[in-house]
Amino acid sequence: MRKYITKASERIGVESTSRDGKRAQVVSYSTCENFIIRFCDGKEMKLKNWRYFIEGNFNYEKHFKAPRNREERIGEKKVMNNGLTAEVIEYRGSHDMDILFEDGGKRTGVSWRDFCIGSIAHPTISGGNVSQNELVLRFYLESLGFVRIPQRSKRSDRVGLEGKELDLYNDKLKIAIEYDGEYSHTNNKDDEGKNKIVEKLGIKLYRFREPGCSGVSGRNYILEDSRFMSASLECCLKSFVRDVLKKDDKFINFEKDKRTIKEYVSNNKRATIHLYEKKKMNNGMVAEIIKMSSCRNITVQFEDGEIVYHKCYQSFVKGNISHPKDTSLAKKNQRLNLRKQMKNGMMAEVIEYNLSNDIKVKFDNGEIVKTRWERFSTGSVAVPSCYARNHIGDKKIQNRGNEEAEIIEVKDANHITVKFKDGTIVKDRKYEDFIHGAIGKPGIPQLRRTLKNERLWTEKIMRNGMKAKIVRYGSANDIDIKFSNGTIVMHKTYANFCSGSVACK
Repeated sequence: MRKYITKASERIGVESTSRDGKRAQVVSYSTCENFIIRFCDGKEMKLKNWRYFIEGNFNYEKHFKAPRNREERIGEKKVMNNGLTAEVIEYRGSHDMDILFEDGGKRTGVSWRDFCIGSIAHPTISGGNVSQNELVLRFYLESLGFVRIPQRSKRSDRVGLEGKELDLYNDKLKIAIEYDGEYSHTNNKDDEGKNKIVEKLGIKLYRFREPGCSGVSGRNYILEDSRFMSASLECCLKSFVRDVLKKDDKFINFEKDKRTIKEYVSNNKRATIHLYEKKKMNNGMVAEIIKMSSCRNITVQFEDGEIVYHKCYQSFVKGNISHPKDTSLAKKNQRLNLRKQMKNGMMAEVIEYNLSNDIKVKFDNGEIVKTRWERFSTGSVAVPSCYARNHIGDKKIQNRGNEEAEIIEVKDANHITVKFKDGTIVKDRKYEDFIHGAIGKPGIPQLRRTLKNERLWTEKIMRNGMKAKIVRYGSANDIDIKFSNGTIVMHKTYANFCSGSVACK
């Protein structure tokens, strides 16, 4: 009889062998879900299941082996979703590696999976949430010519900010606005540094500062509290519009615009580090990012004014964003009358192009086929007559009835006509069914009758050691079985009978 160990002191010193043949001994035991074992070479492993240890369901090599693909993965580069290229500089495991961004930013302890899908954020340009009150200012001041200047952006360099950001900036008025939150502006060194930079450029900088911020020189509006859409923020914003911009402040009404502001904040709460970047697309036209909710949701405007929504920044970097009109007229003009050799060796020409999944091609022999652009571009369009020539006359035994059928007509792979030996014709079946012998002949005796005659009165010994016999066969899922002791069980399956798993009840 097996002895069960109940005391913790009794489990220290217990030995077991791993799956790969390594002997191990328990050296420390707290609970059955927290104990440490030591192998014969001195290496220790923490386990969380006592039963697995006793049964040897642990592995030495898998736990202590060197990181897989270490040499192969170090040095690999990939563009992250923020548009920056990252390189693996240290690989300790699939969940513990270090990467270096092209601008020198470093991240440690990241996973290989996140690296592969490009979801690792930059350490300083994290793309985190923008202050909600900052977005409230942007909501009202965008209509007055104010735009955001992202950090390390080309627009920041053009203004002369040395890579610094500005929450809002009007180039014509040379006026900038910063919203300073109390959590990120407790040290005034950075704020004073930015004040000096904008002063040299002739820019007037106005700061809306929460009460917990440190003191800083300049033109400041000190808020009474840091709540979202507070009364003090509304008062300071009206004062700025009225006194600095010399505009009527009646359009500023937090209570009236409350719902619209919340929708705006929800759609724009992500940082916009790539805003206003320009790049030539593969179609030859220059595009500019005019809105960026996230790296996977940007709005792009082409040089002719056309706008494309909900695109990915990585597609923008690669130049893969299409012009809105490219999907219709431009592609039609480009692809119509295009000729290409198909895999069957015949030349085909596009004679009609409606959409990418609705085109017509014409072969040199005059046959016309309706297909998709993808199949034409890969040379996969088949000639109907060739298909028919290749398979007409094919013969194969069909499983139902065990009769031979012959293909006498072919329209395509999903519409063939077969003829059985007695002259029975079956239309509109799949060629795949013909190959697998799955085409049945109408009116033939059902296969069930043949099986019934074969399986009725069949005997077999069940797993319980008793002999059983089929005494009624309705179908493969409805049979009655009689055991040697006279017991009859009803409505069982033939599969369970064959496996011997029918119980005598």
